[in-house]
Amino acid sequence: MSTAKERAIDPALVRELLDYDPETGLLTWRTRDRRHFATDAQWRAWNTRNAGQPAFTAVSHGYRCGSLLGVLMRAHRVVWLTSTACGRRTISTMSTATKATTAS
Repeated sequence: MSTAKERAIDPALVRELLDYDPETGLLTWRTRDRRHFATDAQWRAWNTRNAGQPAFTAVSHGYRCGSLLGVLMRAHRVVWLTSTACGRRTISTMSTATKATTAS
């Protein structure tokens, strides 16, 4: 049993922010819309630095992981979320998954 909260991540938002290439298994950052930023300068800086670049490139315990809107998660969960048709609307964060794994 996990005591950490699951944070709802909308699959449509994930698809808006990331591209997934099923042949290579890589996630890349898409150009973000201005509405995701407080200022024009932040919007331009983020897109200049990150759009088109690989996402979820850090490795922790053998899994590629990264942060999406401040939530740490594993790349395979992001891929599953964007490509599954089962309708599940949330994914566990890394800390939730880690606590569940260490509790068993």
